[in-house]
Amino acid sequence: MSVTTAWLVASALLLGAEMLTGTFYLLAIACGTALGALLAWLDAGSSLQLLAAAAGAALAVLLLQRWKARQPAAPAPQDDDIGQHVHIVRWLDGNHARVQYRGSEWNAELAAGESASPDASWQIAGRQGSVLLIRARAHTD
Repeated sequence: MSVTTAWLVASALLLGAEMLTGTFYLLAIACGTALGALLAWLDAGSSLQLLAAAAGAALAVLLLQRWKARQPAAPAPQDDDIGQHVHIVRWLDGNHARVQYRGSEWNAELAAGESASPDASWQIAGRQGSVLLIRARAHTD
């Protein structure tokens, strides 16, 4: 295997790993290895290839960090769902259910201190990621 091919394989592996992480840092390092491949193709010495690959990766990471710093912060999560009514589609076990909410089925878990009741109405008490925490809805008669 030629040195150029080795650099390109390293770049391809980094790109593949980047697809699993989604952070863009491996993409930045892959840019450095691609620069090493270019210099190997141009018959530059191995020291120059390594130095250029390291410098290229460092520069790409620095540019990525600057770009990320300029991006607006993610909005704070909204708790507009709390108190909304949900319909139990089916109970998965004594603590977990599938519920109908906003036109689709969601995973739900009973909030602390709640127990499953087949005839109760349910409302959202909170969230843990994409899992809705539900409690029995208080009836006001």
